[in-house]
Amino acid sequence: LKAGGVLNQPTGQLIIAAATVNELINIGLITEIHAIRYGKGWSSYVMPLVYMLLLVTAMSILAVKAVPYLLDKVILPRINPRRREHVVLGFILAATLLFMPLCKYTGSSELLGAFLAGFCFCTDEHVHHTWNHQVKRIATFLMRFFFACSIGFNVPVTEFGSLEVWQTAALFLACIIGKLSMGVFAMPLNVNEFLTLAFAWGAWGEFSFVIAMKALNYGLVSRTTYSSLVLAVLISIIVCPTALRCALTRAKAQAERAIEEAKHDT
Repeated sequence: LKAGGVLNQPTGQLIIAAATVNELINIGLITEIHAIRYGKGWSSYVMPLVYMLLLVTAMSILAVKAVPYLLDKVILPRINPRRREHVVLGFILAATLLFMPLCKYTGSSELLGAFLAGFCFCTDEHVHHTWNHQVKRIATFLMRFFFACSIGFNVPVTEFGSLEVWQTAALFLACIIGKLSMGVFAMPLNVNEFLTLAFAWGAWGEFSFVIAMKALNYGLVSRTTYSSLVLAVLISIIVCPTALRCALTRAKAQAERAIEEAKHDT
């Protein structure tokens, strides 16, 4: 989206907002899968979600009202400019170490704690600059290892030769029609914006692998179902980003052509 120049447009911002909500839903699904496996009553299903909503609401208020004021007006002005990045990074790590066990204690996933740690600082530009300057490259490098080891090694390639796996995967892929139809919420609603929103929203993310793996490990799905899920997710994350790139290229070419025609007319 950023490379295509639509990240700061209404459709791009809608995708970012929807992706944030989607991550919270995925974390909630992980919590519920854990409750199915280890829960001992209705409270083990309901209360973690209640705590999750309360924590997200509290962090939203802090992110908008408290954190920017405290950092910009109270804390950072008293810190040597050369040490400000280290102080901000320390706050992020401290928040992560605080929220992860807190969320785990409430029955939710520790991933929610990592999400909230970044969420409560998301409105401050100092944190954004520090993250990009100090952490982003390392985090990107480590994430590749994490997903390669935790997910890549668990892709059942040998089972993709089964006709049953492909048939079940095709049924799972039918669900993507609902995600592609979200293109009708594009602003403004035209072909290019529809395709951009539809294909950006159509791909299933890495959380799908995590959820499928947990369901398999907890004995909630069969090996064949797991293989079909992984295959469907792999297809979606290959097809949708490729289609999105084509849609953005098409929109960019049309915009450039319209500019040239306008120059020619004037």
